[in-house]
Amino acid sequence: MDREQKKELNDILFEAFYDNKSLNYVVKQDKKKDKRLKTLINYSIFMGEEFGKIYYTEKSCAILLYPEKKKVTLKSILWDLKLAVLVIGISNIAKVLRKEKILKSHHPTKQFIHLWYIATKEKGKGNGSKLLSRIVSEHKGKKVYLETSNNRNLNFYQKNGFEIINMIPKSEISYDLYLFSN
Repeated sequence: MDREQKKELNDILFEAFYDNKSLNYVVKQDKKKDKRLKTLINYSIFMGEEFGKIYYTEKSCAILLYPEKKKVTLKSILWDLKLAVLVIGISNIAKVLRKEKILKSHHPTKQFIHLWYIATKEKGKGNGSKLLSRIVSEHKGKKVYLETSNNRNLNFYQKNGFEIINMIPKSEISYDLYLFSN
């Protein structure tokens, strides 16, 4: 993926996830929120390129992670440090690590594909459903797992063959988080 495509991908995800509860839980909320969110998305693009797959068209995009491929590298350590300092903020690290620990405790025990992000430029045009169908089709025989904090997405995932496998309540991480699998 070239620099311009990464910028366009970042723009689509920035627009789609600007008010997302899960991302805003991680991003320090201050006057630098926009820059922090863009850095978080760049971190996510790096992770997708290194340890997963990125789907990108002019109308939609997705970032998948393959947990079994994730490993610690010098680049990933540098990105993690950048994430901690420039996105999360030192004072929020413990809160975010706690959330990640809770999330990991709910991940499937068998091999799975983690659909980390999916977004479209135009809602309601079928682009998201087409992309989700393509992802599931290309990963036949493997469970595709995802989380959403957006209640508007619940019907979308259910209509596309996903079911809620668990829910982390607001009392644990300050917002309800729905966990889905196909």
